[in-house]
Amino acid sequence: MKRHLPLLAVGLLCGLLVALVVSKTSSPSKPDSLAKPEPIRPVSAAHEFMPSAVPPKLKPDEKTLQRVQELEKMELAKRQRDEAAAGMHRARLEVQIYRHNAWAKVIQERYPQFQALREQAAQAPDKKVDCAICGARGVLDLCVVCDHTGKCPTCQGTGKVANGVCPTCVGSGKCFLCFGLGKMPCPFCQSLPRMREMITASTPDPPADLPIE
Repeated sequence: MKRHLPLLAVGLLCGLLVALVVSKTSSPSKPDSLAKPEPIRPVSAAHEFMPSAVPPKLKPDEKTLQRVQELEKMELAKRQRDEAAAGMHRARLEVQIYRHNAWAKVIQERYPQFQALREQAAQAPDKKVDCAICGARGVLDLCVVCDHTGKCPTCQGTGKVANGVCPTCVGSGKCFLCFGLGKMPCPFCQSLPRMREMITASTPDPPADLPIE
């Protein structure tokens, strides 16, 4: 019996070794989630976003640019004309004050003749006579605003001032009293629009101030 004990011990040891080997080979592998992650590979330049994929902005052609510039100039000119028109009354008031003495002189020198014509008209069969002051033409051979030149006294006929359009003539360059003719309307027979070039007994006196409208 004692001689069989070593053999039995060797057999048990071999059995334990076999069981250990079998358990290692049959144990499950580590799950994929616990596996070491693969390193992230950098994206190559060939696969990067290409700016050329964005459609380029279309540049306007030369005609379009010229048209835009023309419209901008037109808008600027309109704005300057509007500003000049807004300041017209004030600008002409200044001319009226400056030329008042010249206007008053024309009225005073011809007023006695005007009174005589009204008296003649009162005695005439049709109660009217031709205006001898202007020769029945409706205009005098002078202009107290432009000194017979026909040009606007503020801009000297250019229609422009330093800051834009001339407010006195609103860009026309013409004298506002004689309309560029150099001959102003007769202040005596022009008082009645329907009786121009004629004097009646009821024709009113000419205006004491230079007309600016």
